[in-house]
Amino acid sequence: MTFPKIVEEHVIFDRIRTNSMDSPASPTAHSTYMRMKLAAAMHLLRLGSGGDPLVVSEEDWELAGVLADSSAKTFEDARKQSDIMRSERMAERMKLTDDASDVAETQRAKKVEDRIMSLLEDAPSHELSRRSLHNSISKRQREVLSPALENLMRSGRIRASSKGAGGEWYKLI
Repeated sequence: MTFPKIVEEHVIFDRIRTNSMDSPASPTAHSTYMRMKLAAAMHLLRLGSGGDPLVVSEEDWELAGVLADSSAKTFEDARKQSDIMRSERMAERMKLTDDASDVAETQRAKKVEDRIMSLLEDAPSHELSRRSLHNSISKRQREVLSPALENLMRSGRIRASSKGAGGEWYKLI
C-alpha cells in the first residue's frame, strides 16, 4: 500500500524528531503510525466507490488525522477524569485515616484519664505530683498526659496546685 507524499514527509519528520529525543519511544511517532493504520483502514472501507486498492488518498490521511485527534482528546479527557477520581479517593482515604487517628487519640486520652484517676485514688491523701504521674504511665500515654490532665481539671474531677520547687501537684476533688 502506498501513501501520499505528505504522509512520507510526516513520517520522516517524526523519525528525525524521535532520533533527536532521549527516548526512542516517542508518543508522536506512535500516533503517526496509528494515523497511517487508520488512513489505510478508511481507504479499504471506501474501495466500493472505486479507486486503486493499494493507494491511500490524502483525504483518507486527513480523515484519519481527525479521528486520531478525537481519540487523543478522548484519551486525555478520560485520563483527567481518572486523575480527579483517584485524587478524590485518596482524599477520602486520608480523611478516614485522620478520623480513625482522632478516634484512637481520644480513646488513648480516655485511658490516660482513667489511669490518672486510679493513681490518685490509690495515692495517700489522693494527691500526686506531675512527675509521679508522668513516671507511672507508659511512653505512649505520656504523649497525651497534658491534654488528659487539662480535661480532668475542666471536668472538675481534679485540681492542680503548685507546691514550691516540687512543681505541679494534682488532687482528687
